[in-house]
Amino acid sequence: MTYIVKTRGAGGLVVAEYECPTHGRFTVTVQREANGDPPESTYCPATADAYRGVDETKFVPPACARVSPWRPSSVRGWVKRGEVARGKSDAQERPTWMSTRELGEGMSMAEWQAKRDAAWEEHDRKEDKELFG
Repeated sequence: MTYIVKTRGAGGLVVAEYECPTHGRFTVTVQREANGDPPESTYCPATADAYRGVDETKFVPPACARVSPWRPSSVRGWVKRGEVARGKSDAQERPTWMSTRELGEGMSMAEWQAKRDAAWEEHDRKEDKELFG
């Protein structure tokens, strides 16, 4: 059996939604703060193309770069700091193959050994029946 560990929190990247006073809401990928939240504000990434067509004779700044506050999105909700997802367990191809999964789930060693012995006895019985009829 496998487990997949997904760690989230401080230091990672997060997709956050911000609101520029000029261009409205936008989504960017930002570095998380120490508490795991996105920064309270960032700069608007709107390019000069947003200004074109208004007046071609005026100076067009390379980007808006206005301070835009963070606007939590109600659609996404909270992001978990970490989670463990249970992976798939490979099916046993043969009943005689050792599997310690039951021991990890609390089975006693004596019970587990008895189960293994029974599996081998059944295997030997079937093999003898095939060979000797």
